[in-house]
Amino acid sequence: MGYSIINLLKKRLGHVREKYFLDILNELAKYLKDEEIIKIRQLFKLFNLEEYLIRKKFGIFHRNRINKLQILLNIGCTEKSYSILNKLCESKKSEIRLYSIEILIVYGKFNIEKDFFKYKYNMSLWEQINYYNVICNKSNVKPNFSALLSSSNISIVLFGLRMMRLFNQKLVLNKENDYLLKSQDMQIQIELYRLLSANRSANIKKESFTEIGDYRLEDILSNYSRLKHVTTDIMIDIFKKTKNISLKKHILICIYNYVNNGKNDIKHIALQKGDDLLHKMCLNLIKEKND
Repeated sequence: MGYSIINLLKKRLGHVREKYFLDILNELAKYLKDEEIIKIRQLFKLFNLEEYLIRKKFGIFHRNRINKLQILLNIGCTEKSYSILNKLCESKKSEIRLYSIEILIVYGKFNIEKDFFKYKYNMSLWEQINYYNVICNKSNVKPNFSALLSSSNISIVLFGLRMMRLFNQKLVLNKENDYLLKSQDMQIQIELYRLLSANRSANIKKESFTEIGDYRLEDILSNYSRLKHVTTDIMIDIFKKTKNISLKKHILICIYNYVNNGKNDIKHIALQKGDDLLHKMCLNLIKEKND
């Protein structure tokens, strides 16, 4: 883009304030792609708009600062902004931290495995979803999220477990990570089992879990079955993957007690004609409940 075009733009724009020009470019960046985005970034650079943001320290008031950080995320930035962004990663405001870290992730200046491992703030589910979207759509790096599972920050452990499930990363339980099974945090237990279920590892031998900490596999299943998205079909799939009879019975009890419409589902299975194990166990459970 030549300077003649810039001079023409300046003449057309007159003395329009950088603030409004930034807002215009940011709105355009939301809807344009590929070559058009490159042109937006060229304008951003040639009009020294990053320097303008730095002079303003990305805004003083909270809402203005959020707006400026979103502009950098949408349009782009250079190493000129990295030092300020690193400081904003320590902000007391979660939104400020979020957008600052997202920008650094996009430009490869934030090591997800190492920097999140020592993250000292509580990471909300809203933040985790936003990081997931940025990693999926704007980052070329897909970290090994298992590196986060030994963090002292429980919210980071939860983030690691969720990201492993969403990015289809396997978790192999062994002596090095059995601390997850010993965790007293219910959410960790729930996310752990969701990951194991997604990994098709729900048929792990019960002995691997029994009497570890205060939790057993039955406890994890009970927590898991309370989740709103869990259906009878999901629990029956787990039922079929384990050979342990007592565990199978517990799964049916979880369906009956906790899964939405689970009681009717168990009754329906019990009323069907058949002699398979699932039918017989559902029939026995209904009899026990009626007694």
